[in-house]
Amino acid sequence: MSKKILFVLPSFLPETFGGAEQQTLKINIELNKKKITTKILTSSISNKTQLKNTISGVKVERFKLKNYPNLGGKYFFSFLLWSIKIFFWSIQNIKNYDIIYVIHARLHCLPLILISKIFKKKLIIKIGMGGDSFDLKILKQKKLLGNFYYYFAKNYVDYWIAISSSIYKNLLKINIPKKKIFKIYNGVNIQYKEKKYLPGIKKFLYCGRFDKEKNIEQIIRVFSFLQDRKSFKLTLVGDGTEKKKIKKLINFYNLNKQVSIKNKTNNLTKYFIKNHFFISSSCFEGMSNSLLEASSFGLPSISSNVSGAPDIINNNVNGFLFSVNNDIEFYDKIMLAIKMNKKKYMEFSNKILNHVNNNFSFDIILKKQLKLFDNL
Repeated sequence: MSKKILFVLPSFLPETFGGAEQQTLKINIELNKKKITTKILTSSISNKTQLKNTISGVKVERFKLKNYPNLGGKYFFSFLLWSIKIFFWSIQNIKNYDIIYVIHARLHCLPLILISKIFKKKLIIKIGMGGDSFDLKILKQKKLLGNFYYYFAKNYVDYWIAISSSIYKNLLKINIPKKKIFKIYNGVNIQYKEKKYLPGIKKFLYCGRFDKEKNIEQIIRVFSFLQDRKSFKLTLVGDGTEKKKIKKLINFYNLNKQVSIKNKTNNLTKYFIKNHFFISSSCFEGMSNSLLEASSFGLPSISSNVSGAPDIINNNVNGFLFSVNNDIEFYDKIMLAIKMNKKKYMEFSNKILNHVNNNFSFDIILKKQLKLFDNL
């Protein structure tokens, strides 16, 4: 393959470190190993961030903005400035690339659609969220020209990547032709063949952002319903805007002995090894990287039934699903996990490991990406 690929995100490392950023970096690293030229184009709102640098061998270039370009609303000026900067950048540089690969179909993607048509470049957009937070639905809801943005994106993008079955269905529902949609999951490196069983009380783990949409408040609230406080331990790993509120809730429900908060880390291995179950109560997702990582270590999960979760979890077979914001269902699943004996637990653990290995291994995902590029 001789194609050269430009990846575009609204934000990137070190300023943001979400699933989209992690997946994009991994893909670029692997493509570079195969001698495929790539670059990541993004924005920066911090004066401390270099506008040009290299991360793990991957070239990154940033446009300095006051706010990220995907937000809109009162931050609309940043979107306009992003559009101007990326257009003039493209006049000089886009000739060096064959494919434009945009992460998420939010406001920041609009100038790239126009650029792809002007300069006759193939354009791929990877959808970030499904369900009620489906990217194109949010784009359409913009008060200023929302219907135009929606029509423009829907009709002038060459190919779409759906990272979950839910997103795939979302795209079909708005009449995107099947031939334009590629279902390519997020990938994960498989590190364990079998999880060792941990005797003693059941230990639960959450790791990720402490933000409102992650709904960690529900996790604390539902665990407070458990009458036997000696039957579980819960560890929350991460950081974010909701951290102070979560600490107050732990105190309010008198869960200080059962629930601990650990600082954000890029190395979660020790937490995956020392816990039985992964917990996620997100209100919406595209496909949770944390859920994938936990599964790759053999942790069965208890997750809200959001985009991506049913692709990973076969309910009551290798993990548990509950309806979003449904405390009763969530509580019931926790109780099933607590009462699970060693034999049943190992069945769940082995099944989730096999499922992730067969469907979400990064090697498998990379081959699908390469096949897509080859076919363009």
